[in-house]
Amino acid sequence: MDERIEVLFPFYAMGAITKEEKDEVEAYLQANPAAQARLDAVLAAADNLAFLAESMTPAAPVKDNVLAYARRRPRLTAATTSPTPTTPPSWWQQLRQGVALPLFAGLATVTAILLFIWALSLQTTIRDLESQVTALQPLETTVTELQNQVQALQQALAQRDALLAVLPEGRSLPLAGTEVQPEATGRLVVGADGRTAVLFVSDLPTLPSEQTYQLWLIGDSGPVSQGVFMVDAEGVGILEVEAEAAVFTYAAIGVSVEPEGGSAQPTGDIVMLGEIVPPGTDS
Repeated sequence: MDERIEVLFPFYAMGAITKEEKDEVEAYLQANPAAQARLDAVLAAADNLAFLAESMTPAAPVKDNVLAYARRRPRLTAATTSPTPTTPPSWWQQLRQGVALPLFAGLATVTAILLFIWALSLQTTIRDLESQVTALQPLETTVTELQNQVQALQQALAQRDALLAVLPEGRSLPLAGTEVQPEATGRLVVGADGRTAVLFVSDLPTLPSEQTYQLWLIGDSGPVSQGVFMVDAEGVGILEVEAEAAVFTYAAIGVSVEPEGGSAQPTGDIVMLGEIVPPGTDS
């Protein structure tokens, strides 16, 4: 909507507009059919203004003065042998004498009413646009949810690719749940280089946002953190591992519950444990 042009609608309805402005308004209406409805409302209001005026009965002195002037006019005409042509008073003189003032007072009233109607039309347009924005908000929420789902799927695919990369030549080390979580199971699949691995766990409960699971490789020097992970609603979790030393130089694998972000050393419950069996030894 071009407010600069629609401001001209009331003046267009009254014919108080230049040819250039009229052409501009009509070109705008052809390009914007929705604006025609707003102009039609203004035109309808202008058409009805004539019915809003109340009839007035002139006061008695006004009537008497008019009749007296009419009675004097024949004598004045007869006494004048050679009437001098008179030039009708100019528009400006009429204005100064107060003749045109009622006309302009009426024009101002019409303009005020039409501007008021135009303002109401604009308010209706604004409400319609606000309703359209409100209707689009659920779509924005749906788009956000779909984006989150796509991101989760991309992460799952990346984890799957990491798991497939180590499976062909990898060695699987089992983990079992402790008495804290006896139903939990898992495996650490170690790649051919001995340092790259993928942890896969299942049947672990989801944790509140302020907690996380943390994987440890336990050796002679104590537990060494290998990262933190969460599980989904099904209790499944995957973690990619890049150990500083070969996994088989450690003696055991453990999973504990830690504060969000993890800990330097285990502080919470140990929920899973597994023994690391060196290659060439039966698992």
